[in-house]
Amino acid sequence: MDLELITVPDIHIGNIILDYLNKNRISKAELARGLKLDASYLHRLLLKKSMETSRLLEICIVLDYNFFTFFCNDSKANEKGTSFGPVEIGSNIEKRLKEIEMTQTEFASKLGVSQSEVSRLLKKTSFETDKLSYISNILGYNFFKDFYHVYSSEQSDDPLSYTKIMERYDEVIIENDRLKQKMLKLEEENRILKEENSRLKGTLI
Repeated sequence: MDLELITVPDIHIGNIILDYLNKNRISKAELARGLKLDASYLHRLLLKKSMETSRLLEICIVLDYNFFTFFCNDSKANEKGTSFGPVEIGSNIEKRLKEIEMTQTEFASKLGVSQSEVSRLLKKTSFETDKLSYISNILGYNFFKDFYHVYSSEQSDDPLSYTKIMERYDEVIIENDRLKQKMLKLEEENRILKEENSRLKGTLI
């Protein structure tokens, strides 16, 4: 399969986030509180050119702004709106390898790593942005697009946002606990009935 020739922009994501904070008069301390991070750690993080996609996703959610679009030449996405969600990015890379019929050995050769390292990469859920850019260029697919969904403000249905997903997840957990408690109560009642039944049988004998 012929690969699409793409070039993921070489950007300093820390600087882009800092520019956004300055333009919107948001302090690093405010962002640190939202992320539940130490302010000094966040300061060091934003000085770096690259960061883990899992951390970038958290920043996008806290600031309600899609920084992944800078890796996708998709600046208008924020004008329309985006929703975010967790991504099994290693699995997505593995699917892409199958799609383009590239073996893990060939992929390892292109990355300049061992095949065992590729096996480890395919199990990861988060990548450094610079490494994911490199992988995207190699495989002809921009994996940064997998972290968000663009929706139009004219759409009548609310987007299934990461927050809504987590709220629904919490509801399911609560409901599951309630059902467990109900089951335990029924089991206890059943045990009592069995004991009472045995006692009655013994009395009749």
